[in-house]
Amino acid sequence: MNIKTLFSIGIIFLFSSMFASAALDLQFSTAISQSPDPASAGNVVTFTVSFRTTGGAVTNLKIIGGVDGTQLFERTYASILADKGRTDTFTWPATAGSHTVWFELDPGHTSGDSNYANNRIEKAVTVGGGPAGKPDLYISSVTNSPTKFSAGDPVTLTIKVANKGTADSPASDLFMKDQNGKVLMTYPINGIPQGGQFEHSIVWTGACDTVLTIKVDTLKKADESDENNNTWLQTMKCKGMLNVDGVPKFPVQDLVQPVHQEDPNGPDLQVRIVSFKKIKHEDHEDLYISYEVSNWGKVASVPCAMTGKSGTKTDLFTTIQAVSPGINFYGEYTAKYPAGIEIILEIDTNNKNVESDEHNNICKKKIIILDSK
Repeated sequence: MNIKTLFSIGIIFLFSSMFASAALDLQFSTAISQSPDPASAGNVVTFTVSFRTTGGAVTNLKIIGGVDGTQLFERTYASILADKGRTDTFTWPATAGSHTVWFELDPGHTSGDSNYANNRIEKAVTVGGGPAGKPDLYISSVTNSPTKFSAGDPVTLTIKVANKGTADSPASDLFMKDQNGKVLMTYPINGIPQGGQFEHSIVWTGACDTVLTIKVDTLKKADESDENNNTWLQTMKCKGMLNVDGVPKFPVQDLVQPVHQEDPNGPDLQVRIVSFKKIKHEDHEDLYISYEVSNWGKVASVPCAMTGKSGTKTDLFTTIQAVSPGINFYGEYTAKYPAGIEIILEIDTNNKNVESDEHNNICKKKIIILDSK
């Protein structure tokens, strides 16, 4: 082998070595970072990573990413010069538990990369449960059938318990008593999912002017977000308590008492209409009105009257028992109505309470019914 041949081989070897060292190698240049870190369930987490085109240029380079087995991100670069870097991110609404976050370069292996072993990067992420939600049980409605009854009649009470909290409730109980403390019912309730409802019916022997108290979760098995709305209270009026025109009887002297002076340290009763629904019968329609009574004052109220009117007709006259500050409860009554009726509720009608505000005891709501026939 002469000198010229050796020189040629050397030149070829040198160029081959130079070409081999310039082969493209796509590789990640940073680990995956996240923000926030650590993350809690419900956080929107941003994942970020950087990569380089070591040793060569590339065209139509695709990068993808995701969490666990789900792809959440994809980008294609038209071209990147040799030895240049890029940074990519994607976001993810975090769920509690252990997860694997990943990015992958050139998933289709079309770029001519010399080393596909380093084209994928992963990160283990643990997400906490976040702020714990709580259930909130309340008695959403109590209806009686028949709606008008005499003393001794069997009356079916249908009780609905709802969970308006942010978590499922555990098993609890339902309890009913009269004003004398006599227990009329105890009934176990299975757990109620968030936004769910439980319904139970019992037959009660009608008793005139009986004050029924129904309460859910008396044993406090549910750690609720609001423990003050578990009670429903209602004075049950017999049809024998009505005048011939259907207007409830009540002592006239209670309605003509002078208005008390306001006391800044007194109770403050308020009533509001929560919801209403129309029930069609063969010969008429009823309006079921749900209301909430609350005490925003500094001390407990004393028992007082509440009235409900549809237009000028009194449909409801009931006794509201003492209400502690911050306490509220729900009730329901039925009214017959024409289209466009105005419902008026008034608490402390007989002015039994010296309130801190005597001007917020009335709630009015115009209800428009288009198909009143």
